[in-house]
Amino acid sequence: MDKRSLTQEYYMAAVDTKGNMPAMHRDASYAGLVVAGLMEMVAEGVITIEKKKITVNKELPEKMGYLTSLYQYMGEKARTTDQLINAYMAYGTRMKQLTADVGESLAADGSAQKAEGGLIGQKTVYIPSKEAKDELIGRFKEAFLGGTMDAQDISLAMILKETKNLYANFTKEETKAVKERLKDMKSGPADKPWADMINYVDDMSAIMASITTISM
Repeated sequence: MDKRSLTQEYYMAAVDTKGNMPAMHRDASYAGLVVAGLMEMVAEGVITIEKKKITVNKELPEKMGYLTSLYQYMGEKARTTDQLINAYMAYGTRMKQLTADVGESLAADGSAQKAEGGLIGQKTVYIPSKEAKDELIGRFKEAFLGGTMDAQDISLAMILKETKNLYANFTKEETKAVKERLKDMKSGPADKPWADMINYVDDMSAIMASITTISM
């Protein structure tokens, strides 16, 4: 199967078998979805981020339609990354829309199943198929634990690490190895796309760490 986008891969890796973000660190996990969307748009040249200020450069490509609500919100007025992420965390409707759009994109290609969730089925969830999730995690492990990585792999690893979602998909030894490799990359020379992604995610880590409430 073709490689999915950063936002789609993050969603698939982060949610549990019921299509929910992990209860123990749900707020940070939802914040990570916004960060993944931002990083994806940076990589595509749709936006630039300088000193936390977001600048919209061009129209959102059709292939990234699941980020339309996020893109449109950024276009309403100038915002910093802090303001944007906090706005999404403060208003559940924005996060619900982004989550649903990403979920629908995965359901459309058969990577996830749309279902009713919650205690009494009061919300819609998108559950990644076991086959698709296993394929993603297997490819990711191969790339990060000795294979060839790209900027998307690095971004995904860093966001999963900052949102405490590495442990769900990696053994203790594998998690330690990923963290060590990230540490080496941050302290050593790197190609510009990699260095940019590392710096962007680093800048937003403090924002994600400061998130303590969300109403979903």
